[in-house]
Amino acid sequence: MINPVDINSTIYNMNGSNLNKLEDNIKAFQNADKDDEKLMKTAGEFEAIFVKKLIDVMDSTVDKSGFISGGQGEETFKSMLNQEIALKISSNPSTSLGMAKQVYEQMKRQSS
Repeated sequence: MINPVDINSTIYNMNGSNLNKLEDNIKAFQNADKDDEKLMKTAGEFEAIFVKKLIDVMDSTVDKSGFISGGQGEETFKSMLNQEIALKISSNPSTSLGMAKQVYEQMKRQSS
């Protein structure tokens, strides 16, 4: 005769191990999503740095008249302004260069 207590404990152990595997898979999936988010954020930051460098180089080609020259203060402000412009350009899908998505996809393939 089969002891009902043994059957229940066996079923519980089977279900428990399956639940543990399922929980592990869910955690791995959530961590992968977080990794994807981090990777996309990093790719976006890379694009922003690239855009800022482009803006800085374009700005360096403009002749300064000397009439209204702010010296070091102007250079500091201009650098911060260029950084904000670069962040706005790279974070907006309609103005982005699309570089972040390409970098993300390339890095995702490399990590797989």
